[in-house]
Amino acid sequence: KKIRKIFKNPIANIFVFETIGALILSFGVCVSEKTHPISRGITNPFWGFLICCFNYFAISISGLFTGEHANPSATSTLAASGIL
Repeated sequence: KKIRKIFKNPIANIFVFETIGALILSFGVCVSEKTHPISRGITNPFWGFLICCFNYFAISISGLFTGEHANPSATSTLAASGIL
């Protein structure tokens, strides 16, 4: 599968879009955990479904550029060990 490129450096391409995917997923976790800021701690009953939706969205956005994953910490570990 061909990975799309925006930056000339492929490593920069991967790190930027993995970070974007991770930020989308983190935002989804923060937004969907509680129903409303003044909900007095009531957990959203659709929390799991919303996390799945944000995960799908994050992978859909960043997957075309990173090889279908959104974990910059794993990629930085592989790059530091010389595998990437």
